[in-house]
Amino acid sequence: MAGPEKTTIELPDIPSQPTDLEDAAAALFQTSGHFVERNIIERDATQIIESKSGDWGYADIFKVHGWMHYLDIPRGVLFVTKMPEGKELAKVREKIGGLGMTVIRLDW
Repeated sequence: MAGPEKTTIELPDIPSQPTDLEDAAAALFQTSGHFVERNIIERDATQIIESKSGDWGYADIFKVHGWMHYLDIPRGVLFVTKMPEGKELAKVREKIGGLGMTVIRLDW
């Protein structure tokens, strides 16, 4: 008896344009059952998500943290496509862990 046929799903390359990266990050959350609303000003939300397809640094982390504080949203995520030179993902996560935030490197 033959088993079920397997289907292969391939993800496209990580988008290089900022708005395309935002779409990709939003799609990841939506397909996992999360409600996503982009470009919020004031809303009941559970987390703030920002994406950077180019250079980024601690200023971007503090920008997201400022939005979290202003909108009283307890969690934040920064999606990135690369790490700044000399920075390690684990060390950055450790440093910002107390802020209710994390950094996720999209590397598919």
